[in-house]
Amino acid sequence: MAPILKTEFGDAGPKWLGATGIREQTLWQQLSGSHTARYASLLAIWSSLTGDAAAREEALRSFALASYMNRGDGIVIFSICDQSVWFSDGYFDYVSHFVDGMAALPEMAPAGEDHLLGSTSVITGITYAAGNISYSAFDADGTETLRLTFTPATVTAGGKKLSVSDGTAPGYTFDPALNVLKIFRTGAKDVTVSGK
Repeated sequence: MAPILKTEFGDAGPKWLGATGIREQTLWQQLSGSHTARYASLLAIWSSLTGDAAAREEALRSFALASYMNRGDGIVIFSICDQSVWFSDGYFDYVSHFVDGMAALPEMAPAGEDHLLGSTSVITGITYAAGNISYSAFDADGTETLRLTFTPATVTAGGKKLSVSDGTAPGYTFDPALNVLKIFRTGAKDVTVSGK
């Protein structure tokens, strides 16, 4: 899908410094913030699944380009050339692609804050405290990605301590360089992450 978006709707010239801007359609040639963010999120997800460094770099640059559609007062415009506000594109579409991007590329999330970035389930409640995060999920099986300000000492799911995993079994992985925690849980809806 991404190659078609890039060849049919994309503008990847040198003026965008490695980013690809996506137009709404072939007849409507304006670069669209929401479509560019959607393209970037697809690249981010692809990169997270395959390790494709070029896709990662293009995703980050395309997200940066899409961010120019967000004015300083929080208003999201449709395009650099069209200052009108399309609420469906600017809020229900545009923002969600950045959230998907942060789940796929957690380094996009603020480094000095704790955030649950993504889940395969609906999160029904979450509590943040210094060195501690607790949340509940709708489904008993799931995977979550968090960016932390602390190193996890204990991760529990359903009251049972999880062990370090390779990502194929229940447990968790932690990347200390990015402070990214991935939790793989089965048969448990309630999770607590505690720091040292």
